[in-house]
Amino acid sequence: MGRWGEGVIRSGLFLLCSLAALPAFAQTTHVSGPFVHPASGMVLPEQIGDFTRFRESRGGEGAASAAYGYAGPDGRISATFIVFLPPDEPNFCKDYIAAGREALLRRRGNVQPLDPPEAPAIEGFPSAMGIAARYDFAGGVASAPLRSDQYYYCNVAGKWVVQYDFAYPADFDAATEIASFFHDLKVTISDAP
Repeated sequence: MGRWGEGVIRSGLFLLCSLAALPAFAQTTHVSGPFVHPASGMVLPEQIGDFTRFRESRGGEGAASAAYGYAGPDGRISATFIVFLPPDEPNFCKDYIAAGREALLRRRGNVQPLDPPEAPAIEGFPSAMGIAARYDFAGGVASAPLRSDQYYYCNVAGKWVVQYDFAYPADFDAATEIASFFHDLKVTISDAP
């Protein structure tokens, strides 16, 4: 993967850290093969279509949160899948999305909100309606402008929040790669307590 591709992935991870308020301290592991998040039952394979897992963060054994980073073909796009159990607050999802947006706009002067794409349905969870957001990040002296597409789904299997974050060059049409990731990653969250 080239220097430019690594920059996209680093920027995607920065975005993940900026937006994901994971409720537990993260533990990074490098385990080969699929990982099953015990609390939700979500299976996260090493490979999702053309995307390869490069990072895993979870809140330790039995934790209610996990985040997994995947690098797309040629390093031009990164995808992060996050699953977590939110606090028992009636407007958590709405407040979480608004807080992430506010934090981005307040802390980073180079962020431009754009019209969001349509959030695709999650196969097997027709009642989990998605909310999408899209931002452009102006490039610095040594980096190209980036675009971020984020998709949030609340009450997946009655209680989980699922978030997808994609980061890619602003001049790159990533629609095909994003659609492929959504299609190829099967959400296996259980509705068991």
